[in-house]
Amino acid sequence: MHTQDSTLNTSGTVTNEAKNVLQLLHQVAQPLTVLQGALELALIKAETVQEYRESVGTALCQTARVIECLNEIRIIAVRDSFQNLEFRKAAGHV
Repeated sequence: MHTQDSTLNTSGTVTNEAKNVLQLLHQVAQPLTVLQGALELALIKAETVQEYRESVGTALCQTARVIECLNEIRIIAVRDSFQNLEFRKAAGHV
C-alpha cells in the first residue's frame, strides 16, 4: 500500500517524501556553498582589522560544518532508502 508518508511505495521506488527531503537538502546546501565561497574571498582580500578576519574565519568554519552535516543527512537518507528496498526484496514485497 502506498501512502504519502511512506519511504517506498509497493514497487520499491522512492516516494515523494524522500524526494522532497533530498530536494530540500540541495536547496539548503546550495546557498551555503555560495556563502562559503564569498567568505573565502573576503578572507583573501580583506584589509580590515584582525577581529573582522577572525569573525569571517569563524563564519566560514561554521558554514563548512553545516554543509558536512547536510551531506551526512543525504548519505543517511540514501542508505536508508536502499536498506528499505533490500528488506522489502528479502521479504518478497518487491
